[in-house]
Amino acid sequence: LALGARLLLARAYSDEAWAHWNLGEQERASQLLSEARRLYADAGDRAGMAQAIRVTGLLLWNRGDGDTAKEMFHRAHAIYSEVGNRRGMATSLDNLALVLLKQGDLKRAKQVREEALALFRSTGNKSTIAVALTNLGNILLKAGDLAAAGRLYDESLALHREVGNAVAVGAALCQLGELRREQGDLAGARGAYEEALSIQQSVGQEGRVAESLPGLAEVSLAAGDLA
Repeated sequence: LALGARLLLARAYSDEAWAHWNLGEQERASQLLSEARRLYADAGDRAGMAQAIRVTGLLLWNRGDGDTAKEMFHRAHAIYSEVGNRRGMATSLDNLALVLLKQGDLKRAKQVREEALALFRSTGNKSTIAVALTNLGNILLKAGDLAAAGRLYDESLALHREVGNAVAVGAALCQLGELRREQGDLAGARGAYEEALSIQQSVGQEGRVAESLPGLAEVSLAAGDLA
């Protein structure tokens, strides 16, 4: 096959692997990713190779093989670094943090996500910056640093509003509601949950509505408002 054809086929295999993974067909996904890596290597596409390696890491993590997944994320990050792909570097670090969290290494996960956030900021992409802010905020919340988590959640919410992503705004408000409740700010929590619920209903997110209602009900009960 010509170079262009090999690259197109590699990308097709990578996309198809995602589809099979989402369907729970992990063995087929693994086979397709292996073939995609071979084609990217033959074509000399380092960035494509890094992407296929990173996705393989996600597949391994989903299977419960955290140690091998970490190796894949480190390999992907190294290749992305070689080719100067900052978004790829940031994404592979964020994926690495998932494994670190699962393995209980909260300190290292925080460091990795701080590095990922700095890289995402350098790209200027507001949507990915907002997601990275939330991801780091989740670690700070888990570590008990509610004030720092709140600052990141607030910035993330502002960016989602600026971009105009209603679905992301609703999800961010739910997280903010949870944080405000943890802080004992029942009025703030209620306001966040109510706005989230309104947005989720307006965009037809029934699954998300089911997540917002319990939070709103718990805040109302805690405030003594049973109406």
